[in-house]
Amino acid sequence: MPDRDFAGVHSTIEKSQTPVQGPQQVVLAIYAAVAADNFEALQAHFTADAELHIYGFPASEGSWIGREQVLRAVQSNFAMITDQRLEITAIVQQDQVLAVRVHETGQLKADLRRYESNGVIWFTFEGLQVKRVEEFFHSVLRG
Repeated sequence: MPDRDFAGVHSTIEKSQTPVQGPQQVVLAIYAAVAADNFEALQAHFTADAELHIYGFPASEGSWIGREQVLRAVQSNFAMITDQRLEITAIVQQDQVLAVRVHETGQLKADLRRYESNGVIWFTFEGLQVKRVEEFFHSVLRG
């Protein structure tokens, strides 16, 4: 069983009412790299002073500043999860900000508890690179 199934991500973005370009293409590339465990590919998509802030998902809550810290946190956080399923339920873009509403399920590797999360991920861009990611989740752990 694969660790991540992001198959629904592409179809949801492609069904949105705006053409897939710019920031949406970058987000697609980020999800594709994560799904393929190709974390090195993420380097090109983040600014040197990128920030990541995660709220409401206890296993990975925190803040990281600087591309290297952000990318280490991304890789570390995804390494804690298996059987992950991600569905984008809405996407809104205005200028350099892309907001993605997600529903996610999976299992924490450390204690085998299942989880279900609903949240919003805000991507703020500088050109075609991510400057800031803010993730707000409501998560339920089971088991």
